[in-house]
Amino acid sequence: TAARQAVIDAVVRFDQPFTAEDVLAKLYHLGHQIHRATVYRDILLFAHAGLLKELSIQGSQAHYYELASQTHHHHFICRSCLTIIDVIPTQVEEALRRYETQLQTEGLQVEYHQLKFYGRCPRCQAGSTDQ
Repeated sequence: TAARQAVIDAVVRFDQPFTAEDVLAKLYHLGHQIHRATVYRDILLFAHAGLLKELSIQGSQAHYYELASQTHHHHFICRSCLTIIDVIPTQVEEALRRYETQLQTEGLQVEYHQLKFYGRCPRCQAGSTDQ
């Protein structure tokens, strides 16, 4: 449908993890008025089809998504404003691959791994009075 295509067009414009509310705002900015339920339903459909990955963020009730086609990476999550920043810790990734290989030699089948860093972004640090 035209509404689903508009949701797809909005989703592919994000270069950071996003929520359904972010997609609604992007659609509105692009001149589309699509019902909230349609956006939520389409995002779930895309996630179940493997086009989107859902991210669980500690301390947030919102569901965050990103394109499944993105290269493998990890996230830094600001505990104050919940900003999510993509990070690629190369040396850590190399160590994780070695560990995955070790687990596989022990008969364990590793499907994927996730690494999340939690802390405070520069903006929240600058606005903080507690040091």
